[in-house]
Amino acid sequence: MYQTINLLLGELSTSERIDEIKALLSERVDITLNIVEPNAEIVEAGDSLFLSYLTDAELKDWLNRAKLFDQPPSVAILPNEHCPAAMKSMGISKDLSQALEDAMDFNRRQLVDVLICNEEPVFQHVTAGDVFGLNNAVEATMWDKVKAFWRNLHQIHFDSYSLTTAKDQHIQTAATGILVLEHNSRSQGANHVNENLSSQDGKLNAFVLAPKSLINYLYFMFVVFFVRRFSMDDLSRIVGVIQTSKLTVTSSGREFEYRIDGYSYQASQLDLIIYPKAVCFHLGRGMGNIEVTEVEDEDLKTQKDKVRIKALPQGDLTSALLTKPVPFFPRASDEDFKDLFVTLRTGALFSESFIVLMVLSTLLGATGLFMSSGPVIIGAMILAPLMAPIISLSMGVVRYELNLMQTALKTLFWGTSVALLVGTIYAWLMPLSTVTPEIAARLNPNLLDLMVAVISGIAGAYASARSEVAKSLAGVAIAVALIPPLAVTGIGLGWGDWAIVLGSFLLFLTNLVGITLAAAFTFIVLGYSPVKRAKKGISYTLILMVLISIPLLMSFYDLVEKNNLMRQLHQVEWVSAKQNDVEVDVTDVESRFGGDVRVWVDITSREDVSAETLRVIQRQMQQKIGRDIELEITRRILLMPDQPPS
Repeated sequence: MYQTINLLLGELSTSERIDEIKALLSERVDITLNIVEPNAEIVEAGDSLFLSYLTDAELKDWLNRAKLFDQPPSVAILPNEHCPAAMKSMGISKDLSQALEDAMDFNRRQLVDVLICNEEPVFQHVTAGDVFGLNNAVEATMWDKVKAFWRNLHQIHFDSYSLTTAKDQHIQTAATGILVLEHNSRSQGANHVNENLSSQDGKLNAFVLAPKSLINYLYFMFVVFFVRRFSMDDLSRIVGVIQTSKLTVTSSGREFEYRIDGYSYQASQLDLIIYPKAVCFHLGRGMGNIEVTEVEDEDLKTQKDKVRIKALPQGDLTSALLTKPVPFFPRASDEDFKDLFVTLRTGALFSESFIVLMVLSTLLGATGLFMSSGPVIIGAMILAPLMAPIISLSMGVVRYELNLMQTALKTLFWGTSVALLVGTIYAWLMPLSTVTPEIAARLNPNLLDLMVAVISGIAGAYASARSEVAKSLAGVAIAVALIPPLAVTGIGLGWGDWAIVLGSFLLFLTNLVGITLAAAFTFIVLGYSPVKRAKKGISYTLILMVLISIPLLMSFYDLVEKNNLMRQLHQVEWVSAKQNDVEVDVTDVESRFGGDVRVWVDITSREDVSAETLRVIQRQMQQKIGRDIELEITRRILLMPDQPPS
């Protein structure tokens, strides 16, 4: 319990407010109240409380003089409209009575670090450049957010920054802006960062914003304006994070604008330093429950800096962002590209294990097709090794690397040949020649199959480029589209059925080209090749896609037309059939060249159906769809058991 309270009054303190503070304090017995002017000489008093009714500027000046005390002073802030930054930083209630209650609560005392920027204390944050609303988490209507989003949409601009940490780690990069915090609380709501950053760790927290493409920038803007609060992990590819006790920031040796708690300044260098455990603040209830955690001085000295700058542009990319328009798609870093390219070169190679897996997956797939067993076919999909050479081919296409393309195509050629040979021999040896539903499902490819290929290609390229995504997921996605049709083609060759061969091999080519093109576009989006370099390879692949899409489009049109005809025929009211106790079931429809339609119908009755009744059913169908119909009828007659003699 404090015995003495020093009430710090500023130039804007009103007599009414002072009287209100005194009245509330007088209710507490055994307390000596001293009125102290903010510019008065500061006397260390470890057993007293400094109760601040100062403006932000006056409190900063007072802290600047008090931060070097041998014994940190105890300070509590009273609500003051001229002290918004300090109130927000310490979670001070706007209600005077509640603020005084928190000020007298010893459980809310906590030693805190003080961040100094160019010799000025910082309550909330320091910003340099443009952080596009990252530092502002005030409530706004959806319309206000939309307007702010569009207002900032065209303002992206990079500056060169040089940062040096307390451990003399030097970072040269390009960024749109930098946000520096001493501490942060989820309950505080002072900015969008949904992190609990300690006020006692002896570290400042610098967030360096560097959206390296317009895609990154749009994603960042969406998160900032519409998500409200987020973890920095959500922006790990856009924002670099530096946690250190001291940070020096310069920008190409020139003066630049920076802001402390919203106030603008100009300087050629920012000197940011943390004074650990410099002040003992009474934190307000806006900070939630207070957990007092003492950090030993020795621990502060031995703590390592945390520097996560993988998201920041380096080398040639830094120069490009400073001198050229921001690219629409991001560029992968040199390190990312090198690692992926080595992996893809290895994956494109023809090997003994590749052949073994192709043989096994084709055998398993063909067996599943004859059994019409989905689980067995899925097993073949998992075994298939086709993902690696296809993704390697996509990278070769997008970067027009002839050697990589040739290696991948060679591997795919031999893999495909082995699958066809194995499928053909398997069909010769198998004493079955029935077209199962699983085989039939792969004989008439259409645009829906192309969509499967595109999705598979995107998944494969993304998983290859992102090490945190399990590669097996992409392997399954690719195999879904390739091994089954290859096995069906082999079976068609074994049977000598060219309709099966052509239909299933068209599906294989559809998926191969679709996967390659989609994966190539994905690599462009992920920044592994500039659009200019990718044009040639993409153009050739796109031509193949257009040629393959022609029969797919025709097949898709037939599928849509068949669906419409089936829907119309199922809506027919079978008047004559009802009168004759006949059940009519339309099982299939084929729209034939010339405009007429062939319809397969099952007719079930208790007695033989007359030709006239069948004619009536045919006319009812023709009236419904407005086209001539050729009926192929399967008739079933239900025989009732004989009645016993009376």
